[in-house]
Amino acid sequence: MNKQIYPLLIAQFLSAFADNAILFTIIALVMQSAELASWYVPALQSVFLIAFVLLAPWVGAFSDTHAKPIVLIIANLIKALGAGLLLLNVEPLIAYCLVGIGAAIYSPAKYGILPELANKDALVKANSWIEGSTIFAILLGMIIGAKVADYSIQWALIGTIILFIISAAVSFLLPRKVSKQAAPGFKVILFYQQAKLFFTTPRSRFAILGASLFWAAAATVRVIIIAWAPLVLMTQNASDIAELTLFLAIGIIVGSAVVPRLIPLDFLSRARIPAYLMAIFIVLLGFTETVWTARAA
Repeated sequence: MNKQIYPLLIAQFLSAFADNAILFTIIALVMQSAELASWYVPALQSVFLIAFVLLAPWVGAFSDTHAKPIVLIIANLIKALGAGLLLLNVEPLIAYCLVGIGAAIYSPAKYGILPELANKDALVKANSWIEGSTIFAILLGMIIGAKVADYSIQWALIGTIILFIISAAVSFLLPRKVSKQAAPGFKVILFYQQAKLFFTTPRSRFAILGASLFWAAAATVRVIIIAWAPLVLMTQNASDIAELTLFLAIGIIVGSAVVPRLIPLDFLSRARIPAYLMAIFIVLLGFTETVWTARAA
């Protein structure tokens, strides 16, 4: 495997760390503000995620037709600009939407560059390294970002800006290749045609719909926890919420470790079983009133 995978690991770790640190910095900002209502947190997460939906027809094509390190650099600088606007007290919905735009541009380039750095035999290993470092960065970003934000919102934002800029600088070490020429035609129509292909076979249709519903449920639970924890568990700051969300991430790590053995590709339909279990535990969470039972659920 190409040793240039290591700069990608470093760049991805720093960017993912900053992504999650800035999320909990904004949560701390809302919790410390007397002017921002509780609905503001889900609204912020919505404007972040909506960029992925609205820009989907363009960001993949942009990554394919430009050197991916350059795409990573541009994306990180856009995220740094969004964090900078937050530091300058620009409307948080606008500033965090800009961070979401950067993240939407970053994502396809992050995965698209892997085949350029690893051959076919090492691709799965390289992808596992990326995913493992990303999860680790998410965990650290949540906890450290929340604790720094509870101490100082300004310093937390300055830290995320620095991390985004360092991630962009590390991306300069990656090889620059352009995979393909731009496909002729209107991007929205091309995207629709490509997405339509995924629904032509039962297995791909099951995978797309299943993954979509899973991530919709996971995103909803994450928003609910942020609003629910202060009311039921009496959490007082972003650090307490981050520690609760940490157990959600730990569950994802454990699930990722066991799923290859429990649900191999030949038995993809088994994925419905953990989905049912997930629904049951979400219902049980509604009857929880203590921190440790909430963490277990």
